[in-house]
Amino acid sequence: MRTNTASKPDDTVSRRAAPQSIGRVMPILDQLVDACAGAPGSVSLNDMAAATGTPKSSLLGLLQGLREEGCVVREADGAYALGHRFLRLATSAVFGEQLVGLLRPILTELVAATGETAVLGVLSTDQRMITYLDRVESPNPIRYAVETGVQRELHCTAGGKLLLAFMAPPRLDTVLDTIALQEFTPTTITDRDRLKTELARIRADRISRTSDERISGASGLAVPVFGPDGAVTATILIAGPSDRMQRAAARNEAAMHRAAARCQSFGFLPATEREQQ
Repeated sequence: MRTNTASKPDDTVSRRAAPQSIGRVMPILDQLVDACAGAPGSVSLNDMAAATGTPKSSLLGLLQGLREEGCVVREADGAYALGHRFLRLATSAVFGEQLVGLLRPILTELVAATGETAVLGVLSTDQRMITYLDRVESPNPIRYAVETGVQRELHCTAGGKLLLAFMAPPRLDTVLDTIALQEFTPTTITDRDRLKTELARIRADRISRTSDERISGASGLAVPVFGPDGAVTATILIAGPSDRMQRAAARNEAAMHRAAARCQSFGFLPATEREQQ
């Protein structure tokens, strides 16, 4: 009995090939990253071959694969530079690590401008809650107090509704299918259609407002923080006693819009605005 082994893939060869390919690509990326940090920002094929010790014929094949994946671009003069996909991934990683440090001064400014507690929040990993990453508390003896790491519901908090509002419709429907619109106070929105109408208004105004929706006597405002990909990656919010928040509504909203503009000064704009530049 003859066994046909010709059609079987050589798993050993496949496993070896992948690490070897990565090992050949990484020196190329190292060269391009170093070039990105200075002038002219790109590397010629000759210089890359000399620096990596790789034949130009081999480099061309590897570079073509990287170009097809958007990790490398070829400039008009024939030199190579990092592509949009690699830059987006790298920037996203750094942005995520530095988010708290970047935004802490803005939280501090918000407290100074409004007298209310300022909080930085992101979507929880299961996409069912908002997680508070950082906060600067109000100096007022009567204030909104929350610990970092605490999670709150999406449908009845200013930051939670803001994060819902900027989700793509299919993703929003998926998330709403997984959460219960629990009633905490008489003003909590528990009807899905009414909530979606509210979310559309939040997206248009770029500010989320709550009044006594999770806790009676507490109100909040939230604005978006856009990430490197133009999507909302976090939210900044303030919260305090409803009577005090309502008396200073115009001042507080102006401060929140200034905070949102400060966030965009990092260079991370909404996708629609970035495409227009």
